[in-house]
Amino acid sequence: MSANNELVYLACPYSDPDPKVREKRLQASIDATRVLIGNGYRVFNPLTHSAPIDDEYIPDDYWYELDLMILARCDRLMLLMLPGWSTSKGVRMELELAIRRWIPIRPLEPRIGVPNERGCFNENSKQFIDADGV
Repeated sequence: MSANNELVYLACPYSDPDPKVREKRLQASIDATRVLIGNGYRVFNPLTHSAPIDDEYIPDDYWYELDLMILARCDRLMLLMLPGWSTSKGVRMELELAIRRWIPIRPLEPRIGVPNERGCFNENSKQFIDADGV
């Protein structure tokens, strides 16, 4: 499948007691979504769907269940590796589902020029540079 035909689920941590951390994570996910879309991917970012309408009346479990339903229909999970990703309950559930369903996982490093096994995210040029040349 080419990037244009894939439905990509962008996973990244969000929850934190500090609203400034949540805002930074949301903005980083928006920036990554823009870059991925600009590179031809069809992206679902669960944070842009839930964060603007999240409040104390909507339980976290609602969002977890909805996000996992959508992920199950995606072709690839891209993990934005922001600080906190390895301890995030939501990211852990997303990764577990992707592994169970054999959904390919690609890590995205949010720092300039820091490679991972598939490439790197370059914030200066607003491009994701991956090993496949995308």
